[in-house]
Parts: sequence; structure tokens; C-alpha cells
Amino acid sequence: MLLAAYQFLINNWAIIIPISISIISLLISLFSFHRISNYHKYEYAVRLQLVDQRITWNPFPLSDAVFIFNANLKNKGLKPVEITRVDFACGKLFDLGKCVIKTRIGRTHLSPGEGVSIDFKISGKEMLEIECKYGINQCTILVIVKYKDTAGTEVEKKELLGGFDEGNVPIFVLRGGDAVT
Repeated sequence: MLLAAYQFLINNWAIIIPISISIISLLISLFSFHRISNYHKYEYAVRLQLVDQRITWNPFPLSDAVFIFNANLKNKGLKPVEITRVDFACGKLFDLGKCVIKTRIGRTHLSPGEGVSIDFKISGKEMLEIECKYGINQCTILVIVKYKDTAGTEVEKKELLGGFDEGNVPIFVLRGGDAVT
């Protein structure tokens, strides 16, 4: 049996070598395609950033408190991005059913390098009203950015900005650099 296989290899070496080379080159091309497609996914990925963020948060006394947020939402990627909407949620942390949603930007497109200004302001009295309305003991502020990725599916990114926790203890969020959304 082993001798028959050996004789087959010797008699058909002219066929086996080209087939082996073809299989190896096919594997190399598949590996290269996979690598390049991953590179393109990264290179053309959506890169939105909140730049030039300014948060003014004066939590005391609570009745006179004010929260002001200003930033630019900038497209740092290579492709245009379709922004579905930019909302601010005020209420229970990550429970949008117990939040008041305030839309700041509707459907828009950002070219590469283009940005749009986002401004938001809420008073301490409004935050206390939200707590009473939903029967919660905290009022946090989230920025929610919804956009379409390169495949056309809608993506939602949330970022905590600040607010009040249980017992009306202020929440401060410290950041270093621009926030990626």
C-alpha cells in the first residue's frame, strides 16, 4: 500500500507540484484578502468625537443649580457620516424609560473634518421636577449620539455628563482629551 502511494507520487510529480503551488497561492490570497478587508473596516470606520467640551456645573444650592454643556461633534473619519440625532437624557441612569429626552440635533450629515455645535442647559429645578415625575432619587444627564455606520446600521453611543445621585449628591465626570462617540 505504501509502495503504491510512493509509485503514484513518482509517476505523477508533474501534476502534484502545480496543484500544491496552486493550493498554497490560494491560501496566501485568502489571507491577504482577510487582512485588507480588516484594514478597510478600520480605515473607513466612523470616527465621531465630542471636541472642545465645556461643562459648567454649579450644583449648590440645588434649587439654584445649573448644568450647561457645550461641545462640537466632529467627524474625524475619512467618510461622510449620517447623524440620525443627538439627544440629552435627564433622569435615571441608563434607564431611558425614566428620562426626559431632549433632542438637540435632528438628521444631518457631516463631511470629513466637519463639525456641528451642541448646546444644552438644564436647571436644578427642572432636575428636581424630573425626579418627582418619575419617582426616582437621582437625575443624571447623558448625551446620546445616534448615527449610521459604514454598513448603514444605526449605532447609539451614550456618555454620562453629570447630575445628582441619591441624596442629591452631585456627580462630576472627569475627562482627559476628546470623547469618542
